[in-house]
Amino acid sequence: MAECLILLIYPAIADIRSRKFYVEPVAVITAILAVIRFIRQPYTGMDLLLGCIPGFITLVICLITGEAIGKGDAAVITGLGMIAGWEDTCVICMIGLLLCGMLGLLLIILKKADRKTGLPFIPFLMMGVLIVWCIRR
Repeated sequence: MAECLILLIYPAIADIRSRKFYVEPVAVITAILAVIRFIRQPYTGMDLLLGCIPGFITLVICLITGEAIGKGDAAVITGLGMIAGWEDTCVICMIGLLLCGMLGLLLIILKKADRKTGLPFIPFLMMGVLIVWCIRR
C-alpha cells in the first residue's frame, strides 16, 4: 500500500490546490511502481489488465456524466488498480466515495455548500488507501 500512497501524493496535493493536475507524471510513476511490483512479487499481464478495469469504468462514468468525475481521477484510479489490484482498488474507491459523500452531506447541512459544489476526490482516495493499509496490518 505504500506504493499507492507514493502514486497519490502529487495528484492529491494538486487536486486540493487547483483542482487540476498533469496526468503524465501519474503515468510515469504508475509505470515505475508497476515494474517494481512485477519484480517484488508474482504479477502477470492479466493482473495488470484487471487492475485497469476500475479506472476504465470511472472513465466511462466521466464521459457519460459530462465530466462530473474528472478524467484525471480516472487516470489515477487506473494507476491505482495497476499497483494495488482491482479488488483493493474497488474497496479504496468505495471508502473514498463514502468519505467524500459524508463530507459533502455535512457541508450541505452546515450550508457551506450546495449539491453542485465539487470536491477534490484524490485526497479521499488517499484516505481510503490509508484505511485499507491500517486494516491489513
